[in-house]
Amino acid sequence: MENYLQKTILLVEDDAIIGMVTKENLEKLKYDVIVAGSGEKAVATVKENSSIDVILMDIDLGTGLNGIQTAELVFAEREIPVVFVSSHNEREVISMTEKITSYGYIVKSSSYIVYDTSIKMALRLFNEKTKAQEVNAILNYSLDQVNEAIFISNMKGDVIYCNDKFARIMRKVSKKECLKNIADYTVSIDIFNSKGKFLQTDQWVSSRGLRGERGDDEIYYISSKSADSIVAKSFSYSPIKDREGEVVGSFVSIDNKPPVAEKGIVDIIKEFKAANYS
Repeated sequence: MENYLQKTILLVEDDAIIGMVTKENLEKLKYDVIVAGSGEKAVATVKENSSIDVILMDIDLGTGLNGIQTAELVFAEREIPVVFVSSHNEREVISMTEKITSYGYIVKSSSYIVYDTSIKMALRLFNEKTKAQEVNAILNYSLDQVNEAIFISNMKGDVIYCNDKFARIMRKVSKKECLKNIADYTVSIDIFNSKGKFLQTDQWVSSRGLRGERGDDEIYYISSKSADSIVAKSFSYSPIKDREGEVVGSFVSIDNKPPVAEKGIVDIIKEFKAANYS
């Protein structure tokens, strides 16, 4: 069971009396509490104090920074779970906070049982997010070490992940440049099957994976639209399914030791390019 006792809370509240009362009640719940009377003071406190575990952020902070602006500056400094606290319960106000954080919202008139529960939930969500980020970092590192170029697309055809080797194949400076819809790749490349037939995007391996199809070591030709380069690559692909067995994405790997492109097929592709792009 996770221990949320003795956690340090930064309470950002411009009303001194409310701040004092809230601090006393939170300390009764066994939290250590630091009070900041302004957004500027809160940002400075975060920079100076690495022990802060969660922030209770009033939205209305008088003159100077408001709570939302303060939270944005805090996140730029380091990631800390922020729970907004306000007398407002209008949908538009809550929506503003949801754009920058998903750790919670407390109406000031709520009981301290609600405060306690909200703080614990925020800490739990933050811990889960941190663990997920650690797993993703390990996974990304591991996939960058494999010999194959790899990418994953979702049901919309968007590339949501790729490793470094895929970015190099696509001649991109960073992986981020590759995170776009498969259809957008038609601006720069054409794909042909092993017999030299031009393929529409719905026949590309990623689209086939999304239809539940699988394939191993199938030869396809990648042709650049801006140059004469035509390379043969060996593709393997499969659908990604959820726990219910529904297809939710497509996994594609490309062998970085490509087969030799057959001259006859290359000639067919060159003829197609000359006929369609000249």
